[in-house]
Amino acid sequence: MASRRFSTGEVGQRQSAAGAGARRERRRRWRHSAVRSVLMVLLVAVLGVLVQTLVGHSRPAYDPALQMAFIGTKEDSQCVVLWQKDFAVMIDIAEKKDQAAIRSFLDSHGIKRLDYLVLLRPDKDHLQLAADLTKVVETAALVQPMYRAANRLDASIHARLTANHTSTIILVRPLEAQAHDLSVTVYPPDKESYTNADDYSLAVSVQHRNVRMLFPGNAGDARLSELMRRSWGTLDLYVLPQHGTYGQASQKFYSQLRPAKTVVTSTEAGARMVDTGISWGTAWYSPVGATVEFHSDGDTLSVK
Repeated sequence: MASRRFSTGEVGQRQSAAGAGARRERRRRWRHSAVRSVLMVLLVAVLGVLVQTLVGHSRPAYDPALQMAFIGTKEDSQCVVLWQKDFAVMIDIAEKKDQAAIRSFLDSHGIKRLDYLVLLRPDKDHLQLAADLTKVVETAALVQPMYRAANRLDASIHARLTANHTSTIILVRPLEAQAHDLSVTVYPPDKESYTNADDYSLAVSVQHRNVRMLFPGNAGDARLSELMRRSWGTLDLYVLPQHGTYGQASQKFYSQLRPAKTVVTSTEAGARMVDTGISWGTAWYSPVGATVEFHSDGDTLSVK
């Protein structure tokens, strides 16, 4: 077949057309690349907002104030609730006859979830009351000491807690929970075995910026001696152990702490404990028969 020769003009036209096509292809690819870049930027931005939203929902909302209440009990016992927005801790659960008052208080104050329920020195009855409460109030974790075998969490109570989505923490080392400027630290006993059951008591330290409080549970002499070896700083509030009954170790520890406010979970403390507190002018409070509420702004703890 005879070959065809192209004229110079035809070659130029073909080269020009090829160049134009290449330029169009480059523009098309650039547009696609630009669109992809914009979409990637938007995707990153959306993911960033989503992550911030999820993180924000998983963290307690900032609340500069701390509310605390010793819920009124019918006799010598204790139930304390500390709460901010989206964060709440209950210390002890009082007795069976006090449960209606506890649930009424939580409901009236809009507390629908407990991050921690700390039983300072539980017996089986208190564990059962805790399991009952978790059925009606969402509770993330139940904290208790490593306790005597007779009072350890039995299978039925554990099953009820599990069914209510409450985890169980048997404390063998300090547990610290933080929500912004609030810190709650739970201290277990130093030893695994004690003669006196009261020495298995947990102790809870609460610090809200410059406000400090200490809850020693029902600590006996051995446990109080352990707590005396720690430095607690200046206390705004202290709860007397053993419902305010006099004990040499208790009086010694109380004299060291010199709290501004003293709570006794009885109608009155022992005379020698009262005289000790009067020596530096502590203010006295008892929740037996009536709820006592406190408010902390981070610098001052006041009675509501």
